Amino acid sequence: MQKHLSSRIARRSAVSLRSVVSAAAVLLTVVTPVAVAAPAVALPAATTAGTTAQALVVTDVDKADAPFVLGERNDFRGHVTNRSAETVENATGRFTVAYGKHVDAALEAVPADPSKVTVRYRTTGSWQTLALTRGAGGALQATFPMGDVKPGATVWGQFQVTVDRSVPESVTMGEVSVAGYADGTGARTVGFGIPRHITAHEAEVTFGGLAGRPVLDTGGKAVPFTATVTNRTGRDISPNDYFFIDGEGVDLDPEYVTLERRTPAGAWVPVRLGKQDQAVTGNLDQGLLKNGRSRTYQLRLAATKYYPGKARTGTFTFLAGNGSASFTYGVEHGTPDTSDPDVSRQLAIAVKGADGVTRIDKGVAREFTATVTNKGNISQRTNVLMEITDQDVKRRMTAGEIRVEQYAITPRTWFPTELSTSREGGHLMAKIIPTQPKLAPGESATYRLRITATPQTKAKSFFVDIEARAELTSTRKRLPFTLNGSTGTGPGTGTGTGTPAGTGTASPSAAPGTGPGAGTGAVVPAGTGTSPAAAPAGEMARTGSTDTTPLLVGATGLLVAGGAAALFVARRRAA
Repeated sequence: MQKHLSSRIARRSAVSLRSVVSAAAVLLTVVTPVAVAAPAVALPAATTAGTTAQALVVTDVDKADAPFVLGERNDFRGHVTNRSAETVENATGRFTVAYGKHVDAALEAVPADPSKVTVRYRTTGSWQTLALTRGAGGALQATFPMGDVKPGATVWGQFQVTVDRSVPESVTMGEVSVAGYADGTGARTVGFGIPRHITAHEAEVTFGGLAGRPVLDTGGKAVPFTATVTNRTGRDISPNDYFFIDGEGVDLDPEYVTLERRTPAGAWVPVRLGKQDQAVTGNLDQGLLKNGRSRTYQLRLAATKYYPGKARTGTFTFLAGNGSASFTYGVEHGTPDTSDPDVSRQLAIAVKGADGVTRIDKGVAREFTATVTNKGNISQRTNVLMEITDQDVKRRMTAGEIRVEQYAITPRTWFPTELSTSREGGHLMAKIIPTQPKLAPGESATYRLRITATPQTKAKSFFVDIEARAELTSTRKRLPFTLNGSTGTGPGTGTGTGTPAGTGTASPSAAPGTGPGAGTGAVVPAGTGTSPAAAPAGEMARTGSTDTTPLLVGATGLLVAGGAAALFVARRRAA
């Protein structure tokens, strides 16, 4: 008190003695003693460093409004923001929990027992349990992943802390801190009381055996896991155990998924499934569960080959009375056994801009689109081929007569597609890229093409056959073209009939369809001819871009043209 009083007297004296000095000098005289007398001791050193030198700043840490309950999951949130101008790659934060006595409005920590504390962190839609280690002052700490944090982005961390009821009776307070760095730099802390008289209200549900988010392969193996119901309510209860299975944005039916449970004898038996609204549901057990006791289910979940193609994720929710827990799962649409009689491999081709008999002038490009749709119930990798044939089947066409180009979405430009002469007939052949895009059921890939009859064209009329091939199936659509001033294309125009994959010949067909995208070829089993060359693995098969060289020659002699990083198709899913 005397120190502060003397400081004020000194400042007043300084002002009176320097009244003739400028206002700036007066301000400097007044401020300087304050800065010396009050150093930044009110802020922790880590906080000061974090706010000035660190990119990742913890902007908020809080606890859910509900009281902290021993033996139950208690929710906490921590927000970490990147305030720098650069992306922080593979960011890792630190979570710390401590408990002890409440003394003089502060925590007097006791050594925490890691066997009595569980911390879970929510990431990519699922909860993962963090590995706790002993830290300073008896606290427990764990690191958690945040991935790449872009400038200005905020990571909304969700945590759940469970402290066992068997902690000492003297424990009445706890603290949780979140830091944006694994070493704890810039940590912020929230304290909370731990009432000893509050007990759990509902049964607790926990999952086991899941490492991150599980992935279900359609028609593939089931994913095993456990679900445990624990009663820590302080009384005996009889919860009804049941579950819901939801698909992201789709209406799930019981034939889309399977759930099995393991009997005490070790046998796996199916669980009866029903439907409620857009979800699949079912019941497990209902019976007395004494206080402090648990019951565990061994389960396994699978997606059938009928799982909707446009659904990529789903949620499994387990409920025991009003207690619940859930996890999200991913879906990979695979191909089941080829001998499965219930598998549909139907493909369809729709064309716009070249319907019926298309008349063109030499040197003038004609643009059209071809859309390949997977009408089947499994995912399929498709090849799209083009064959150009003179109406006079006895005449061999040369590569310089017709020019074919394909439009790339990225970059936005046209790429020439070189044509090669077939060894077995008089037609020209090309493989449209990308090769083998994987189409889920109901998904489509649209190719934007244009064709030009060059001045060297000798044909008066010719056919362009678009063929889509997949494993054990193919379909074809025939497009007749006539040069202006020539006669019609004659019989054989219209939609082609599907042929065994690898035959490389076009079948005669009926009259042309009418309207945009009229008609598709029939789907038939593949023959024994040589299959098209497989596409290189990598991003091309997933995104529709090609990572090939500009020209590729396949095993069938097909010449493929394209840019080294071009995206050629627009993909869409059925509504």
